[in-house]
Amino acid sequence: MNTPVAGDAAHDLATAERRLRQILEPYRGQLEVTKEGPGGFALEIPGLAGKPFGYVAGTRLGKRYVSHSRKEVALAHRAEVGSSGQ
Repeated sequence: MNTPVAGDAAHDLATAERRLRQILEPYRGQLEVTKEGPGGFALEIPGLAGKPFGYVAGTRLGKRYVSHSRKEVALAHRAEVGSSGQ
């Protein structure tokens, strides 16, 4: 069994974080980017940035892990569509 050296592991984590960030990239125009840098990326609802219920999705790159989190916002969209009569 091959164990990756520290440099390889760090590169793999950075690659994984970059790929997760690409998943969120299409939403950049609809949501507000509140964090963007080597440590991670965060998207929030415009006007609600910084509030717990404003957070939508993000990534975080740690020393030994990559995390990806998101909140379900489809219900809010369905409510808007339903109230407009569509």
